[in-house]
Amino acid sequence: LMMKILLFTSAVTLCIHLSLIIVSPQYRGVETAGIEVGPYLQNVTDTSITIMWKTGAETTSNSVEWGTSMELGNTTMGDAGGVWHEVKMEGLEPSTAYLYRVRSDNTESNIYSFHTSVGKGEPFTFVAYGDSRGVWDNWQHASLVARGISDAQPHFVINTGDMVNQGSSEEAWLSFLQVSDFMHNTTLFPAVGNHDMPVSAFTTYFSLPGNEEWYSFEYGDAHFIVLNSVMPDVLSLGQFIWLMKHLHTDAQWTIAVFHYPPYSSGKHGNTTLLQFLWAPFLERGGVDLVLTGHDHIYEHIYVHDTTYVVTGGGGAPLYDVGKSDWTVMSTSAYHYVRIDVNVSAIRVTACMYDGEPIEQFDVPPNNEKEGIYSAVASFVSHGY
Repeated sequence: LMMKILLFTSAVTLCIHLSLIIVSPQYRGVETAGIEVGPYLQNVTDTSITIMWKTGAETTSNSVEWGTSMELGNTTMGDAGGVWHEVKMEGLEPSTAYLYRVRSDNTESNIYSFHTSVGKGEPFTFVAYGDSRGVWDNWQHASLVARGISDAQPHFVINTGDMVNQGSSEEAWLSFLQVSDFMHNTTLFPAVGNHDMPVSAFTTYFSLPGNEEWYSFEYGDAHFIVLNSVMPDVLSLGQFIWLMKHLHTDAQWTIAVFHYPPYSSGKHGNTTLLQFLWAPFLERGGVDLVLTGHDHIYEHIYVHDTTYVVTGGGGAPLYDVGKSDWTVMSTSAYHYVRIDVNVSAIRVTACMYDGEPIEQFDVPPNNEKEGIYSAVASFVSHGY
């Protein structure tokens, strides 16, 4: 009997000890700071780039190792702590290929690559696409488009908005960033869409120029203007004044990017407000190409001597497409748009997600380089 009591007591003691191991913090293993998202590239210039990533737990040390060979050889330290990490490398050489990896505590990423911006007179390629939100099919179509973009090997990528279905959901943003694995090696410049709102959520996951809500950047012979077309920010006087200042540049080409299309033959149709608010100034201010999304289609439009492209086939459910008096070509397909730019031409190639061409054309230059005051005068005289 005494032996049974001793065995029972020992068993109870063991169970209590095991329960303490399970529930007591001093017995828990430390959470690992494994890399959950990224690294991904942001805000590339001719001499700098920003790299972001997320770890599974807070860290004590974060850095980027980089160089022009597999030995890397350079290290830029980031801030300690937190799970979201952002490191900016400066003093880089223009138009140069680099290799890099990130390190958080004892965890390191694979080695990836990036390329600093090319200079004036140098050709470059970028890809535009939009409406990649893929909750409805577990991101399957968005993943196919992302793979096609990666295969195209552009210098950078533009997203015309609606990257996620619900901007306030961190889970949605994590899914988008994980699916968009081309961002390991290619910078993404996004425009905010209505599904990406609020702006405070959108800017959490990106490091962009200016105030990040609307911004511009130079690349080669092109000046890019990225706007917020979502209510109520589309009515911002500050954004409008900023736009007027950026319409008059010395760049050979000017390209505007925003979410809502002034002209579209898709389900949502034309955005009348933007036909009045922005389009006349873009058209008379010398913008050569306008890239938009929102309608889940591809459409090439030419109106008032300006080329508009609706590219919203990045992963969301496709819409039926019609045709307007301005439509050059339209189709309902999962796609991306490859754009080759040099000092004398912009060539647009719309591609199915697997790279099969849909359409190819050269953008006619918009010679209405009138500046702010001439654009306003044209607005009044043409009765827009």
